[in-house]
Amino acid sequence: VHHFSPLDPLFRHHVMHCTVSLVCLICWSMVLARYIEVFGWGSFFYHYVIPDFIFATYTVIITFLHHHDDDIPWYGDSLWDNVRGQLSSVDRSYGWCHYLIHNIGTHQIHHLFPKIPHYHLEEATEAFRKAFPKLVNIRHEPIIPAFWRMFKKYATQGVITNDAQVHLYK
Repeated sequence: VHHFSPLDPLFRHHVMHCTVSLVCLICWSMVLARYIEVFGWGSFFYHYVIPDFIFATYTVIITFLHHHDDDIPWYGDSLWDNVRGQLSSVDRSYGWCHYLIHNIGTHQIHHLFPKIPHYHLEEATEAFRKAFPKLVNIRHEPIIPAFWRMFKKYATQGVITNDAQVHLYK
């Protein structure tokens, strides 16, 4: 796949969208190059690279923790279905930034009903937890220790055999 070619067969139904996206990337690259030219590399790293790195790191941690924990099953093709997949996620509290990240710690409801706006996630989560307490997956462990614990397990158990029907981290 030629990712920067809107004429690649993969993008045949989206040539215009890919072209607009490519033009936006080129324009943004030019803006960043001009910023570096005017303000220097130090300012670029301080105002762009470091905040972007922090944002990307937090996004990876949040996404990883929403989908990995002890007793959260990964289903093989013959057992997987949409509802099982959606319920195989974890609700977590992200502390002081819970509202800043639009309540995404209420992840099971986000998976089950992705069209619920973020400002109704807490209300929907509360109703779901009352109606289906046995389906609730919630963890209260602090984020960084939880990430470190699960990352170590993922690193050692992340390869799942092709014939596995249900995989649980141990």
